[in-house]
Amino acid sequence: MKYKLGIVGKDIAYSLSPYIHSSFGKEADIQLTYDIFDLDAGPLEFIEKFFEEGGTGLNITKPFKEIVAERYSSLGDVSINTLSLETKADLNNNTVIKGTSTDGAGLLEDLISRGINVKNKDVLLLGLGGAGYAIANFLSHICSLHVWNRSKNKYNRLDPSQNLKIFEENKTSYDLVISCVSSLDEAYLELISDIKFNAEAHFVDINYRNLSNERLYALAKTKNINFLDGRGMLVEQAALSFKEWFGIIPTKEIKNKIKNERL
Repeated sequence: MKYKLGIVGKDIAYSLSPYIHSSFGKEADIQLTYDIFDLDAGPLEFIEKFFEEGGTGLNITKPFKEIVAERYSSLGDVSINTLSLETKADLNNNTVIKGTSTDGAGLLEDLISRGINVKNKDVLLLGLGGAGYAIANFLSHICSLHVWNRSKNKYNRLDPSQNLKIFEENKTSYDLVISCVSSLDEAYLELISDIKFNAEAHFVDINYRNLSNERLYALAKTKNINFLDGRGMLVEQAALSFKEWFGIIPTKEIKNKIKNERL
């Protein structure tokens, strides 16, 4: 049996997800296809048809994570990046599509694999788009998390019961700063330039193959802090999706191999 998988987004021809999942499938001896579905319009009709026609699982990326969450989240998530079929149908015997997010867990797994501890650390998250919300919700239980977003009204969507603080300039120095912003402007770069970093701090740009990597790497270098792009997070997210679909966790060896390859 060959399982049908894919990723849904807009302008995502650069995606490494097909290669990553193909590598996982070979290791686990699972035959699969993993395609890029680059859509101009909303994805909901496409998603329903994909699963009706025998699809096994989908990843969701920009700019559709939030609209997909509105339809498929059973836990009130505001962002979803993984879809699969429930093992049981609903009362009318219709298949049920289940949405989850591996963004926060994927980022944390990558940090742990690199020996970066965030427990009880001061962490600043920049940008509350789909991935930013998911990461904020996940990390808020682990560290002292501060958040910043250009549009202040997005703060209203944060869960007030979580351990979150709104970023105040020059009030705190950070052990880890996570940029979830894909499009940079001078005001954003100036904001980062003014952030205070603790000794041996790390700076993560969750994007990969993005112009933001080059500019933020240069900025991190001027501050003498460690910089990571989002490729490691992507690999760990993919591994968690693979587990969701097949119940198998890709090995540390295959994950590290992909992280270290020049692709």
